[in-house]
Amino acid sequence: MPLIRILLDDPVLCAAYLEYMADFAEGPFSTAELTSRLEDAHELIEPFCGG
Repeated sequence: MPLIRILLDDPVLCAAYLEYMADFAEGPFSTAELTSRLEDAHELIEPFCGG
């Protein structure tokens, strides 16, 4: 049985898991944050890309 099944079967653990995942998705992996990080990376490597 996968560990995630144990978490999701317990209402308290499931609620905590969903809250952590929402924080994660709205924080470091939000569209705005990822766009900013990708643009920074693009600026760093652009001079080394041909074409």
